[in-house]
Amino acid sequence: MSSLYAIVRHPIYLAFLLMQTAVLLLTANWFIGFCGLAIIISVIVIRMPEEEKLLLNQFGDEYHHYRNQTGGLLPKLR
Repeated sequence: MSSLYAIVRHPIYLAFLLMQTAVLLLTANWFIGFCGLAIIISVIVIRMPEEEKLLLNQFGDEYHHYRNQTGGLLPKLR
């Protein structure tokens, strides 16, 4: 059995995004839901590229190959 990391590179960010989307849909106050979603998206947009650079510097070609094989937040269609 393969791990979730074989499908997407950032499953934790995906989980936060899905959880906040659920909060948005379940909350009685949509403003708070959209604000939370905006915060999560902002963190993902700012943090993911920095994390990618760090991992590429640390693992080089191995990470580059892994990055080409997997999707960031969603699985790559093959």
